[in-house]
Amino acid sequence: MNESTRANRTRRLLTCALLATVLAYWIGLRGPFLLDDSFSLSAIPDWLAGKLSLSTLLFERGAGTFGRPVSMASFAFNAWIGGYAPFPLKLGNLIIHLLCGLSIFGLLQSLLRRDPLLQPRASLYAAIVATLWLLHPLHASTVLYVVQRMAQLSTLFMLLGLWLYVRLRERLERGASLPTTLGLLLGIPAMTVLAFLCKENGLLLPLLCAVVELAYFTGQPRAKPARAFLWLYVALPIAVGVVAFAWNPARLLNGYIHRDFTMSERLLSQPRILCDYLWQLVVPNPPRMGVYTDDFIASTSVLSPPTTLICILLLLGISLAAWHWRKAVPAFFFGWFFFLVAHALEAGPISLELYFEHRNYLPSVGILVLLLSLAVAAGQALARSGMQTQRIGVVLLVGIAAVFVLGTHGRARVWQSDLLIAESALTSHPTSVRANGAVLLSAMTRRDEATANQAIDRLIGADALRTQSLGHLYRLYKGCVSRGSGQVEDLQAFLDKTPLPLTIAETRPFMLIYQATPNGGCGPVTDRMLGNALVQLADRAIRQGDGDELKWKTRYYAASFLVRAGDWETALPQARKAWQPGAHTPVALPLVLSQLHAGDVAGARQTYREAVERSDKTNTDEQAGLQWLKQQIQASTNSDARN
Repeated sequence: MNESTRANRTRRLLTCALLATVLAYWIGLRGPFLLDDSFSLSAIPDWLAGKLSLSTLLFERGAGTFGRPVSMASFAFNAWIGGYAPFPLKLGNLIIHLLCGLSIFGLLQSLLRRDPLLQPRASLYAAIVATLWLLHPLHASTVLYVVQRMAQLSTLFMLLGLWLYVRLRERLERGASLPTTLGLLLGIPAMTVLAFLCKENGLLLPLLCAVVELAYFTGQPRAKPARAFLWLYVALPIAVGVVAFAWNPARLLNGYIHRDFTMSERLLSQPRILCDYLWQLVVPNPPRMGVYTDDFIASTSVLSPPTTLICILLLLGISLAAWHWRKAVPAFFFGWFFFLVAHALEAGPISLELYFEHRNYLPSVGILVLLLSLAVAAGQALARSGMQTQRIGVVLLVGIAAVFVLGTHGRARVWQSDLLIAESALTSHPTSVRANGAVLLSAMTRRDEATANQAIDRLIGADALRTQSLGHLYRLYKGCVSRGSGQVEDLQAFLDKTPLPLTIAETRPFMLIYQATPNGGCGPVTDRMLGNALVQLADRAIRQGDGDELKWKTRYYAASFLVRAGDWETALPQARKAWQPGAHTPVALPLVLSQLHAGDVAGARQTYREAVERSDKTNTDEQAGLQWLKQQIQASTNSDARN
């Protein structure tokens, strides 16, 4: 087969892959916003309406450490072109997914030409990996979950950065030059910054370049610019990170105050999680996939559960094999360590949630390259025995691609509805608080008592104490909404079973209960009882300081219930403790009202001034609330003057 024929086949394969990807995903583009989509993107409508400046949108309203301004700019441009709605934003995600697939092809085409095993058909093999990556059903929750564009864009810039690195290193092999050196020492860091400003994972780009270097640029003296790059952007940052952690470990460890697991338990859990990711990549099972994975149980020791040790040994075994075969099968080495390094940030010591399948968006490239290298090696071994491996390979590729298309299309169909997403998750995650909560709220909207009760029973019947306690709280909420009467026993069971530390899971149901009972109370469960329950909960959390966000939010809801109950004496100290330096403007409301009731008009005015300083001038709801508080202060002042 000549080179022209191979190039045509490669182009046809890529074209079919792109078209199949669009067809597989299209039905899911009209699905809803989900989970934190609306919260993370809530500033975009204000920007479109001219109520918010572009700089505020990009640098103050995003997520992460620095607001992820590149991602926010992408959302803003997308909404400006197509409107702020799920369809145009999800379509934007799909376009970025296609661009990532083409970038994978370009990167691997350059890399695999350096691989003795894969070099003869490097372009075709690169197209195969790109095809399988584009169609893999594990990526549906990244493409169809709008806010995960942050992960997509970070991946895109990292892929482009790696591609640039390979091209620059190839030029260095032909001789160092100033443009090449500057490209390596300035261009790659620039791509790293762009990737980082999409999502923090972008910081891993230099480490991934090191994986490429070890896999495909060994066996000859390393050029000075390449050595300088590795020292400046790989070795030095790692050393600085280790020293920074040793100097101030609390900066990293403080995040675990809000978690049900410690740093050691998180790190022990990651081998099991990585093996589960690996299994889903190799043998995808779409019904098991989804965003509701909050029921994953952390490992508490190497033998609890026993699969922890098994997974550690498996990962070590594959790593040793990859190192042993690094010269004979560099693609195996590259693929495996690419997978591990691309997971390094989110599988490391940072206090993130344990499990999310969108974390595989970039790392999955490595596993597909690894599998390709094994398949080609096996094919060559079989060919030496006289088998027609080319036909077998074509049949396997078509079959796998078809399975992936059907799996991705099936997931896209589920993603047409937030209820379908939650219900499908319960098959594999029956005790997920988030999935059951979503099903419960939807069932209550439809007045489907049976489905709502089933969701509550699953939570109460779970093994985890926090899940049980939240089940009782949701049953209390359901009683308040459907009958106007909750059970005191549920409130007490919640208090008895809720473990520390306080998490965001506890505050949301209380917010729902407060909103569902505007006239106060819930039958025998009064506002005073609800407020006092929250006071007890906050007082128990002694490890969490008063400045902790979840602590002051708990006291804020306590004060809100107590103010509504007219228990001003108990409400005032709770409201004071809630009004922390980091508290948002609405938190001032129960404090101002409590101060006015206590006759402390001067204190109320001071709190009001602080609230105005913290307020978002573009938030109409906040400004309306402040205007109402101002009127209450003025009314109290006038009343004092008359007296």
